[in-house]
Amino acid sequence: MRAALATVVSFAVLGGALTQSGCSLVFANGPPTNSEQLPYFDCTESRTWPVIDTILAAITIISVGAALSESDAKYDEQYSGNPPYGRKTSAALSAAWAALFTGSALYGFDRTGDCRAARSRLAQRQMQGYPPYGQPGYGQPPYGQSYPPPGQYPPPGQYPPPGQYPPPAGPPPGQSPPPAGQTGTWPPPAPAPVPTPAPAPAPAPQQ
Repeated sequence: MRAALATVVSFAVLGGALTQSGCSLVFANGPPTNSEQLPYFDCTESRTWPVIDTILAAITIISVGAALSESDAKYDEQYSGNPPYGRKTSAALSAAWAALFTGSALYGFDRTGDCRAARSRLAQRQMQGYPPYGQPGYGQPPYGQSYPPPGQYPPPGQYPPPGQYPPPAGPPPGQSPPPAGQTGTWPPPAPAPVPTPAPAPAPAPQQ
C-alpha cells in the first residue's frame, strides 16, 4: 500500500516538476485590471485546475504521514533496500510539494472567483446596454434612447392649462370611421321622422 502510495507521489512530483509550479499558478488567469473598462475580456472561470491542485496536495500530505509513521528499515524494504533517497528526505520533499500545491490551489480558487465576479458584472452591463466605465457614452441613456438636449425642456408655466389640451384626432365618441369608399360619419345618422298628415275636417251637419 505504501509502496503504491510512494509511486503515486513520485508521479505527482514529476508532474509538478514538469510545470515548475502548481497547475493553477500556470493555467488560472484572473480578470484584467481594467476589466470594468473593457467591452469584452477572457479569464479562467473553471475551477478544474485548483481542484487538481487540491487533490495533489492531499496526496502529498498523505505521503508525508506515511513516510513519518514507518521505520527506516520498513521504508528501505519498499525499494528492495535501495531507495532513491532516505525516509526523512522523502518526507521533506513531499511536505515541500504539499505546500506548493496547497498554495497553488488557494491562488486558483481566488483567481477563478475574481473572474466569475468580473464576468457577471460584464454580463449585467451588456444586458443594460451601458458602455464600459470610462468609455464614451458612459453615464448616458441606454443605447437606442435619448434625452432632450439642455434648454429644450418646456419652461415652467408653459404647459396648457387643464381642459385646454387639443381634442384628440378621430371621430367623436360613439362613432367610428366610415368604411372604405364612403364619407361622412359612421354609422350614418338616423333619417328624420316623416310628419303625420293633419286629419280631414269633419263634414258640416245637414239641416
